[in-house]
Amino acid sequence: MIRRLARLVAPTALVLALAACGGDDAGGALSTDEWCERAENINSLSDDLDAIDPFDPEGIEVAYSRFREAVDEVRAVAPDEISDDIETLYAGVADIDDALADADYSFLDVDLSFMSGREGAMDTASERVRNYNVRECGFDERDAGGTDDAFDFGAGSARDQLVDELVASGFTETEARCIAADIAIETLGTDDQAAIFEVFDTCDISLERLGELGG
Repeated sequence: MIRRLARLVAPTALVLALAACGGDDAGGALSTDEWCERAENINSLSDDLDAIDPFDPEGIEVAYSRFREAVDEVRAVAPDEISDDIETLYAGVADIDDALADADYSFLDVDLSFMSGREGAMDTASERVRNYNVRECGFDERDAGGTDDAFDFGAGSARDQLVDELVASGFTETEARCIAADIAIETLGTDDQAAIFEVFDTCDISLERLGELGG
């Protein structure tokens, strides 16, 4: 899920240089040279969202809140050709940040089902911003990479989808819901077998039962 969100909003990171280097107090769109000069300094930020630790709610809150604030600051000075695309991307960034805030910045619990009908528009806007910076600024075309196809925005939160995956693996729905409800996001980011088995114990899932599933 982190990768898919990052791919949708990453081109917007190119405009964060405007906030980092200081905005144009006079208002209005920046010249192409000014846009490119400032964007070039932080071109690498387009990968930063992809590098966020999904098991660190505090880190997620800081990254997305700053990202949203910075993009908001530059909406009025984007080049005319991509100003509408920046608005589209900002709307997505803002709504994602709001949804994350509602879930205490837990990627396990955030409901991003609203994104299922907006991916196309955001993909198009992202591509237009990317192409503009390649054409006007001389940036190298960057491999957009794959998306996290295992995550379906329309299927509920990651915790909901975890239940579905556990049931598909052979757990009963009661067992799956107990595991999903009890497991902590921090546990998913570690190899802490003891913590995982503690969840199984809480849900009355014995080693024999696990053996049945594995057999």
